[in-house]
Amino acid sequence: MSKFNGKDMIATFGTWGLDGLTSVEFASSADITEQAISGQTYKAQIVGIPSASFTLNFLLDNASPVPAAFLNALVPGATAAFTFDPIRTSTFGSTFAGAGLIRQRDVSYPVEGFVSAQIQIGIDGALTIG
Repeated sequence: MSKFNGKDMIATFGTWGLDGLTSVEFASSADITEQAISGQTYKAQIVGIPSASFTLNFLLDNASPVPAAFLNALVPGATAAFTFDPIRTSTFGSTFAGAGLIRQRDVSYPVEGFVSAQIQIGIDGALTIG
């Protein structure tokens, strides 16, 4: 699992920009399959498409409320193109892109003018890392 922290991170989900990210976790793994060969069982990793997901933690400014359409676009089950750039002002960091699926969303009530939110986005199919 990789964890990103910084002030210049940005992600997009469809046409929505997800700014104000406080931390992003990225997990990826290859599935294992069992194959029976000559009466023995062997385990092998599936080559090709690993499973991948991103957990994004971000803040929303309650002083200038986010449109309801924004939160409605980030409901579990929603799908859209997803990108994540840990350093938007530089070519130093890798960028990630793929077809995203919202798996989970948690939104807090305002605390001192800010709303904290967390969403988990699974990648459906291949993840491009560039």
